Amino acid sequence: MVIELLFFEFNYIFIVVLCLICLRILCTKSICIVNICLIWCLGCITYIFNYYQCSKSREIKQELSVKNQHILVYADNIKVNGDLLTLTGRWLEGKQQICTYYYLKSKAEQNYFKKQINSDVYTVTGKIKGISPPTNENEFDYKKFCQSKKIYNGLTVKHISLENNKVPSKYKLLCKLHDLRKSIICYLQLFPKYLRGYSTALIVGYRDDVFDDVNSSIKELGLLYLFSLSGMHVFYLVKILQKLAQILRITAETVDMWLIICLPIYMILAGSSSSIIRAVFMVWIPIFSRYFLSIKIDKLTSWSLTIIINLLYSPMILFTMGMQLSYLLTLVLILNEEENSIKIGIKMSGYSIPLMLWHTYQWNVLTTFLSICIIPIFEYIILPFTIIGVLLNVFSKISNTILFLISIFFEKLADSSPMIIFGKPYLTVVILLLSLMICLEVSRRKNVIIYLQVLVYIFSYSQIHRNKDELVYFDIGQGDATLIREKIIIK
Repeated sequence: MVIELLFFEFNYIFIVVLCLICLRILCTKSICIVNICLIWCLGCITYIFNYYQCSKSREIKQELSVKNQHILVYADNIKVNGDLLTLTGRWLEGKQQICTYYYLKSKAEQNYFKKQINSDVYTVTGKIKGISPPTNENEFDYKKFCQSKKIYNGLTVKHISLENNKVPSKYKLLCKLHDLRKSIICYLQLFPKYLRGYSTALIVGYRDDVFDDVNSSIKELGLLYLFSLSGMHVFYLVKILQKLAQILRITAETVDMWLIICLPIYMILAGSSSSIIRAVFMVWIPIFSRYFLSIKIDKLTSWSLTIIINLLYSPMILFTMGMQLSYLLTLVLILNEEENSIKIGIKMSGYSIPLMLWHTYQWNVLTTFLSICIIPIFEYIILPFTIIGVLLNVFSKISNTILFLISIFFEKLADSSPMIIFGKPYLTVVILLLSLMICLEVSRRKNVIIYLQVLVYIFSYSQIHRNKDELVYFDIGQGDATLIREKIIIK
């Protein structure tokens, strides 16, 4: 809420939510709880205000020419797309993350960066400026996306030096881990097509062209939340390690000690996405508290601490679809552990649809049905065969065939299933729909709430697509385009 007030224009919705939270705290009638919440809120306000001020001071408003600046680029943050080179790295002089763009001048330069497997410091000359906001309403907000990654400026490079510079000693360990991640990505590229796509996406959080095709089908089917829950493989790997330790008669304390060390390392190797951070910390926190503090922490407490850590590290990540889906749907799973897969699938679909409409503006008719049957497919087929195919070369072709069939299944469904272009609902509608889903969990009159949800969807759709005269201007990058729509009059 504080993030919303600082980074965006004031909205009355958040005052309403704030009043409800305060009312709930006061209803506890506990002076201790009220004081703790007050101290916590003051601490959060101070932290977020400082974060906001820091981010504003780092953003460069006017274009600035820079010369002989040094950019530390990790090996796995190098992307070559034709003649465009994109480097995401640390601007050493500016002491901040920065996105760097450079148009390659020769085939030799292109091959050099494509084959680069080591982190390096590059000397660059060019122009730097804050990242531009979207120029059209409801356009993808690249600036906000970069802010979630603590990137506030973009550097257009005119000249780049390929001479090796010395990496600062405090970054050497991170460089080694990112170099290892790049080596793993290169190794996974050797597998057959579909196994390569799924393994790079799920194991190391890297999406190549193969997986982008599959991902587009999953997105059209409204099942993108499955990959927001992709951290499920972290739980699989930990369980496998614990079982192997039992067979080898290794003590649980020894396994816990190694997991405490290795899980944060794996988080970096897996790309440090919001879903991976969530999955790793939800496993790591209970192990850490059990090993060092002799305290047993349940899943809900672990989830709460994880989301606090994630938001303290990067508050702006709250506004990304991946983070919202990852944490919300994980909470749904935690609170419904005893339910069967059908009910869980329906609930996850009910919670994800408002967020999907808010971010993608469309909804697939088959989404709810697929949510029921797709979770077991993802949990018992996609994840296991991806991991088995990578760990055991003997099964790589079999795993690739199975993943190929599943991908074709997704593509056929996406091509044949009807898509409703819903449009972007108001924020009040999204909050109302999510609130009704929460009421559905506790209310006895479930039919009434379901009818209310249907009415809200119908009313929102009719408001977005109501018959009216409309004049819209679009900025297409090479000038303006105009869309004129006239109200249809039925005689």
